[in-house]
Amino acid sequence: MPSDTDTGATNAGVADGLSGINPATGVIGAVFGGIDMAVTTVAEIVNNHTDRLANNPCAWRNELYLKWDSVNAKVNDAWKLAANMATQGRIARESAIATAGFADVGFKFNPLSITHFGEWLRNRGYVTGVFSPGLGLIPLAWPGIPMPYIFVRHGSPRTASGGLYIDPGVYLYPNNPITGKLAGPVLGTEWAEWVEYMRSSVQPINRLQGPRGGWQGIVSALTGSAEWQPGQAIPSHVPCLISDLRVARAQVQVALNAAKIACQIRESQTGDDDGGGGGGGDIAGPPVLLILGAAYLALQATK
Repeated sequence: MPSDTDTGATNAGVADGLSGINPATGVIGAVFGGIDMAVTTVAEIVNNHTDRLANNPCAWRNELYLKWDSVNAKVNDAWKLAANMATQGRIARESAIATAGFADVGFKFNPLSITHFGEWLRNRGYVTGVFSPGLGLIPLAWPGIPMPYIFVRHGSPRTASGGLYIDPGVYLYPNNPITGKLAGPVLGTEWAEWVEYMRSSVQPINRLQGPRGGWQGIVSALTGSAEWQPGQAIPSHVPCLISDLRVARAQVQVALNAAKIACQIRESQTGDDDGGGGGGGDIAGPPVLLILGAAYLALQATK
């Protein structure tokens, strides 16, 4: 039986081979539903432990083995979902940065989940379209032009000054109305702001944000941070669903350990493992009372 020491590092392997898998909404809902069920089950165990331990410790031990396995499975499911979604999110972010959010060949993000960098600049008043021959080298952003973002590089912009001067800190580089792209230190600032916006908004391909706040909300709920990645540990003090599950599993482990000891004492007294749950009566005696008291206190301490 595993101990309660698993981390993102020990569960990092669940991400291997999953990078191309995008879990369906139903699967995600099932994992979250299983977490709620596990926490409820453990609360019932804590409430019933003392009576069940005194009545038939061997039958209670056998039940707790199954309950521990069930809760542990929920822990593993949570790790797997967190690793999967974090991996998908990382891939989406990297792809969006590589193309500045444009849906270029091979993109691996949902283009409907973000505004690409060209539209971002245009919405902020930058010229992103073509030059008007009738007005000389005055760039215009005409909605009807087939290539309204021809001045926007599909990737991070050049941040150095130089090229065709457009505005303070904004240039067209190289100085060519056909091949030039918006550049300059101001573009660097805009890019940094766009990247920050994109990181919190972009979704994996074929996924929308959904009611749980997209992959960022799912990973944050499970691990405590949307920036968590497979291989990283989750400190026990971080409030998140995986921490809740680990506490729940520890509570079952405490109850199981107490039931195993009490069952052994019962067997030594009666020569019978009454694990089937029938008859047997109560166990008594000072050693058992001490075990019951210690187990109860330990179980309460994990709440």
